[in-house]
Amino acid sequence: MKNKSTLQPAPAHPNLVRRPATEGGFFNLRGLIGLFLCCTGVLIAFFAFGAPTGPFQPQPQGTARQPNDAGGYSFSLANTVGSATASTWKYDPVVKTFTERAPFPFPAGAFTPSVINGRLYVAGGRDAINAVIQTAWDYDIATNTWTARISMPDTKVDLPESDATLEKLWVFEGGAPFGPIQGASTKVGSVKHAGSWSARHSRASATAVGGTTTQDWTNLGGNAQRNGMSSAVGPSADELAWSNTDDFSIIAWHPVTLGVRAFAIRESGFPGVTANDKLVAYDLATGQELWNTVVPYGGDPNEEWIAYIAGSHDGKVYAARGGSGRTTPIYAFDAETGEHIWTSTFETVAGPQDGVVFAPDGDLIVGDFNSIARIESTDGSTVWETPRSCPVSGNCGAALGDGAAYIDEQTPTGPAVVRFDLATGERQYATDGLGGLTDQNAPFVGPDGTVYFARSQNNPGVDFLYAFDDTGSALVERWRVPVRWTTSHEHGIGPDGTVYTFLPGDEFVRLNPTDGSVIDSAGVLAPIGDNLSPRTAVDADGKVYVSNGWADTPATNGRVWAFSPDLQTLLFTLVLDRQNSGGPSLAADGTLIVADRQGVFAYRGTTATPTPTPTATPTATPTPTATVTATATATATPTVIPRQTPAARPRPTPAPRPIPPQ
Repeated sequence: MKNKSTLQPAPAHPNLVRRPATEGGFFNLRGLIGLFLCCTGVLIAFFAFGAPTGPFQPQPQGTARQPNDAGGYSFSLANTVGSATASTWKYDPVVKTFTERAPFPFPAGAFTPSVINGRLYVAGGRDAINAVIQTAWDYDIATNTWTARISMPDTKVDLPESDATLEKLWVFEGGAPFGPIQGASTKVGSVKHAGSWSARHSRASATAVGGTTTQDWTNLGGNAQRNGMSSAVGPSADELAWSNTDDFSIIAWHPVTLGVRAFAIRESGFPGVTANDKLVAYDLATGQELWNTVVPYGGDPNEEWIAYIAGSHDGKVYAARGGSGRTTPIYAFDAETGEHIWTSTFETVAGPQDGVVFAPDGDLIVGDFNSIARIESTDGSTVWETPRSCPVSGNCGAALGDGAAYIDEQTPTGPAVVRFDLATGERQYATDGLGGLTDQNAPFVGPDGTVYFARSQNNPGVDFLYAFDDTGSALVERWRVPVRWTTSHEHGIGPDGTVYTFLPGDEFVRLNPTDGSVIDSAGVLAPIGDNLSPRTAVDADGKVYVSNGWADTPATNGRVWAFSPDLQTLLFTLVLDRQNSGGPSLAADGTLIVADRQGVFAYRGTTATPTPTPTATPTATPTPTATVTATATATATPTVIPRQTPAARPRPTPAPRPIPPQ
């Protein structure tokens, strides 16, 4: 068993001076007070810890570097040591006045700040209980608003540094101010590979979280936290960019994206002597098929089942044939060519609704009915595997947080949420049993580290959405609210941390992450059906795209609705043909991808006039059905690269599973 742990105790910062409050104590400004000079010459000062006990006193700047040109000033701030506030102040150096601005949503200290194109980015640091923060925040100076932009799980962002170059925010890992960090990265956005530094062993790693950098839709839920958040800006109108209807699929499966490509499984029939399905790569700009390949199939549907895409990451697309009781390896394919790269040593019963999520170094985290495992992304070897007991097969996937993987497990008192160490696979701690018998949803994690879990089984007495705080030693319930019974539900979280879900009665709502109260409602959505399996994507502006996961009769009851962040405006509705788990997915360029039985469809555009959301049950806007709308691009005959079917490889016998520490 490999051990991916590179964690070290965070040493004291040499420039951080803390004195008792009884002595008029204060924190040294470095890392605790960010100073930012806007293009207008206005200074933005961001204070995290402590309440001011007197007026601010500007002092001449010394020799210490100030981030992004502090305009000749640095500041000290008297504090009540140990208290956490979240003040943001604007200082005008001409008239020498302070103006308080919108408070920082998540009080922090020891963060790193930079300004890019009139926006202030704050990343990393520690919160009021001294826990390392993994989130990068975006403050729009013009509109005076804060937005959580990206989570950096497993990245050492304790006492980090940053710089604004090439219109990106580069965050350099902290936690070790003297000497190299064990296992440190030398590649942008990674904690493992080499790239942007000439030296092989760098002192810190960097993650691009600002400017033009946006995320791909890599897996169910869109990201490692499975929370549906995207850093891309999606469409506000149903303008069809392209459609590819070359391959009818009896079941529609979830599309993923990677760079300039989208990927989907198209299934002409159930597996028999032949597979009757293929993995297809599409040009994200035009919809043209770039290549297709058959995921290895031995000809026995009792051993292998329908192919599914597990995810996409670091130039690879991952697929398997497990689920429905079949145990198979995971296969890695080159995203550019479709060439088979490796077959995993680990064999999994995971299926298309379990999926995988990706560790910061690209390793695959696979949750299935029997275990949770980490697969090395470079060669498919098993890093670790830990047994678990999932309440229901087929919905056993994981979500990642700060150095953790979260799954649900069966206990005598009902399903519980369990934290595993991401580096070692060690089972660490769990919630109490949450009542009931089963559930068919995976946990998801908010940008602030909140762990959410929709534990529902079509029993109103025990069907709740839970929010848990991970304290570092326990998962503590913050709140619970009654929700509608759902299966394979991929929830959505907005840039402000609000949660989108369905209440009993099919009402689609926006919840306050602090207490679970309803902030906004779109009303009752229809058609929904008895078995609701929604998938949700939320773009960087907060627009919400939610599907009904339709897999029933009539086939054309499939829907994707697009709403404004407050759910008060219905932007558009897509009418689909039994789309099942076929999206919505948001590509890095903001293209909205959906798949149904007829084909794969891409939407872009922002010109439509939105219609107010009705207070009663909203009726689907009679837009052209995606299955009959096509563009010239979609009807063109695509250039198909010959299938690259890898030769079958003998499957190794998995090693005995270790008994995890209790």
